[in-house]
Amino acid sequence: MQDNSLTFAFCPHCREKEIKQWESIINSLSSILNKEVKTVLFEDFIEEEEKINQADYDIFYANPDTSMRLLEKGYIILGKIKNDANYLCSISSLSYSPEKKITNVALIKKRYFLIPLLLHKQQYKNFSFIFAKDYDEIIKFIKNETADVGFVYTSMLEKLKDEKNIEFSEDFCFPCPHFIFIHPSLKEYREELLNIEGIDGATEAEIEYLKSLYEQLEILLEQWSYHDITQALIKSTTIGFFIYQENIVFINDYALNLLGYNEKEIFKMTTIDLIYPEDRDQRLIENRKRRLSGEKFSAIYDIRFVKKTGEIIYVKCFTSTILFKGRYSGCVFFYDITEKKHAESVKEILKEVNKIITTSLTEEEIYNGVCKALVEKLKFKLAWVGLINDEGRRIPAFYYGDDKGFINLINKLEHKCDRILTEKRILINPDLRKNHHKNIIRAELLKRGILSSCATPVFKNGKIVAVLSIYSEFLNYFSESVIDILEEIQRDLSFAILRVERIRNNTIIAEAIKHSDTWILVTDEKGDILYVNESVEKISGYKKEELIGKNPRIFKSGLNPPEFYKEMWDTILSGRIFNAITPNRKKAERFFM
Repeated sequence: MQDNSLTFAFCPHCREKEIKQWESIINSLSSILNKEVKTVLFEDFIEEEEKINQADYDIFYANPDTSMRLLEKGYIILGKIKNDANYLCSISSLSYSPEKKITNVALIKKRYFLIPLLLHKQQYKNFSFIFAKDYDEIIKFIKNETADVGFVYTSMLEKLKDEKNIEFSEDFCFPCPHFIFIHPSLKEYREELLNIEGIDGATEAEIEYLKSLYEQLEILLEQWSYHDITQALIKSTTIGFFIYQENIVFINDYALNLLGYNEKEIFKMTTIDLIYPEDRDQRLIENRKRRLSGEKFSAIYDIRFVKKTGEIIYVKCFTSTILFKGRYSGCVFFYDITEKKHAESVKEILKEVNKIITTSLTEEEIYNGVCKALVEKLKFKLAWVGLINDEGRRIPAFYYGDDKGFINLINKLEHKCDRILTEKRILINPDLRKNHHKNIIRAELLKRGILSSCATPVFKNGKIVAVLSIYSEFLNYFSESVIDILEEIQRDLSFAILRVERIRNNTIIAEAIKHSDTWILVTDEKGDILYVNESVEKISGYKKEELIGKNPRIFKSGLNPPEFYKEMWDTILSGRIFNAITPNRKKAERFFM
């Protein structure tokens, strides 16, 4: 509000030429309020919504949405324009047929444009909305047949009378009253303003009726929202959904396709039938009984389902109790977490391998430890290591698990591993069922309940020396998604094999040095003795314990000049080799060379 003038804002459907019809009322308002009244027009409904949040107008000619907003802000309703016939009317394209399954409706993005749908509560599922910024855009959508039906004010019909591609139905017009509001600061003028010719007072019943329409609309929109949410879940391509009573009574397409059953088959099954036998614990059975008896509660499970093919998948389930077709039922939403679980399990392989290789001192300890850990701790069916001989054959040397004669079969077949030797990479077989009739090893693995496998070559000095094979009862357990982790396992194993070889070689060298007939003595950079071999003890007569930490000058004969020792230490500390034959003194004061 300004000191010398007042603002009068109009609904966006009003245009400048229409405001001329308000001249008499505006002049009367100005006369009574003793101030100039300035009109405010909005470009569209978006601008109106923005401006009403930023400013307070003194007088407002408001559509139903804005009326509800102004009431919340404390504005006072003055009345409405006499004979103001504001209706929302239906227009449609010539090609539109009421028999159409989905009707595209063009309307302004304001709630009161949805109010006519109260006449079609049962048909709201058949409507799809196209929101427009103004009436001109609605008309454009109808003309180019983007929309089938649109809602406009009766004031727009005159503009459309010559349009040949648009039909107007007088049977579908919904009253949409507009009201005049005044700012609370003008409250004292209300009675006097009601005397202005052309303004009728609004009754309490009209206001309550408007409020009741919005209450009904809220209920309808809530129902509509729940319907759309449900449909989105039912039609999801990533989330499974089913309802069960004694048997499964409803299931969405994604769940049906994932599990591999048809409707006839699935409706004969219980939820327990779907669950992997090891996961059918008493808690699940009790919760099922509680739901079907009407107890309402929610629960979350990580469990395994068995597909029709026998494949086992991990799923995360969200369950609750609902009323379905008059009976208490269990409602289950789930999504597939098999790949995630397998990736976590493969990471556990890495942890176990690292534990073993850090404590093992021989190849045998590494290979035996890894095979045992894979079966006992990570529950694989079988793990074995084949050493590669000169002919490129994989000779089973270490294994753990229920092989049921499989290792003997490998020995009998004298299995060559040409592919892994040629490609020098990890080989993954996510589904052993493929082409199993052409491969005797795959066929034998399938007989033993093994569905996927992984073969990891172990390298030493750039050459494949062994292959670690791991077998799982789960389809797609090993896949390209876990190849990075498997390659890290491969690097760790190859490093460990090389490390134990170095340890073994160093041990051999250390033993050779220890028992050598050659005098071998090691000092630090200060000249303190760190190590002596047996020959030093034998020749000098000193025990090792007497020498460690001492300076080699303990052997000094006194026959060499100081320059000799300076040259010797300067040469050694510079990293060069010092050669000389020099007399030294034994513990028994005797000399030796």
